[in-house]
Amino acid sequence: RAKRLCERLLSYASPLHLYAEEIEPRTGRQLGNFPQAFTHLALINAVVHVIRAEEEADGSGTFLPANAPM
Repeated sequence: RAKRLCERLLSYASPLHLYAEEIEPRTGRQLGNFPQAFTHLALINAVVHVIRAEEEADGSGTFLPANAPM
């Protein structure tokens, strides 16, 4: 379900692949400040968590915990 929601959110990007402060979920209309850095950070964080959960579930790869030194 999380993957589908992330894919749906990605489809709401502007032509420059940017996001506003808010998105109207039924229409995809972008509302508020544009572009909004916090929205982009939250999206990146969500996608990273979805990828990690998928990798953990199927054992296809390894990943570093978010707080692991690089």
